[in-house]
Amino acid sequence: MMQIVSDAAQPGLIIVNLDAQGHDLSVRLDRAMLEHTLGVHGAFASLAQAVGRNIERIQDAALRKYQQTRQRCVILSKAELMRVAV
Repeated sequence: MMQIVSDAAQPGLIIVNLDAQGHDLSVRLDRAMLEHTLGVHGAFASLAQAVGRNIERIQDAALRKYQQTRQRCVILSKAELMRVAV
């Protein structure tokens, strides 16, 4: 299951809530970096679609980060997002 939301309190973030291999993870993505790396600009719906198309790679990156940090709230760096977008 995956849910992509925008936090009204933090409009610069896109939040992906997902169940990845038995782990409930919340992935925070910087909206500006996401727009740059995925080449999608504009409405939240367009960004959500782009995230959906790349969700397997985002999930893999989130799981790797979770395994390193053991934190359920994962923030992907610019370098990690660049690998997702390749």
